[in-house]
Amino acid sequence: ASTLPALSAPSVAAPATLSVPTPARLAANWLTGQLEADLLPDLPQVTYSTSVEAAIGLSALGADYAGTVADISTALEPHLTLYLTGGDNVETYPLTVARAAHLARSAGADPADFGGWDLIAELEGMRRPSGMLANHSVVFATNTTAQAEGFAELTLAGSPNAASVEDFLLLQQCAAGYFRANFPETGATPSDYSCETGLGVGGKTPNVPATAQAILALVRSGDTSTATTQAISD
Repeated sequence: ASTLPALSAPSVAAPATLSVPTPARLAANWLTGQLEADLLPDLPQVTYSTSVEAAIGLSALGADYAGTVADISTALEPHLTLYLTGGDNVETYPLTVARAAHLARSAGADPADFGGWDLIAELEGMRRPSGMLANHSVVFATNTTAQAEGFAELTLAGSPNAASVEDFLLLQQCAAGYFRANFPETGATPSDYSCETGLGVGGKTPNVPATAQAILALVRSGDTSTATTQAISD
């Protein structure tokens, strides 16, 4: 785990009471009915990823599901290392760290002190000079969604490095407005990482999940800079 100093996170607002559309409420209620000891069954390999993603989804529905989100968060904490390392307990990955931070924040917990981890410092330790968030092993494992989630969490934590992480994220937005899913591991200049002018890895193929996750993260970050608002508009 990174030993970078912790950043102080802003206080977390109480979940809002939202008018949840009936289809969303029915889906959420079905999902909560699948919980076993406040976690979702995760087979064949237990990584707890479905529980984290379910809690993040439920958190978007506001105060009605805040208790369930908090219960999932509490149940996950003893297993957090397994989740962060993808089940191998070897190294952490940007996407799992960012999503764990998202879960902690959604549950009213401190991402800088969650399950024995400082998740904000862990993300900081993954930031490369280019602004890319990536793991440290020879097996490159990151993508646009991880970059987006990481940007949101670093911004909400008040990190001075969030801007460079966003700069790299926005390089993955192609001229037509969509985001691509993947990008090259190395490049000599920022343009090498760009969807439009970069190296061949990642190409210009539109990716709906990456685009959706990137826009959601940009909105969730609360950042109102021109670059952010323009990216959302595009």
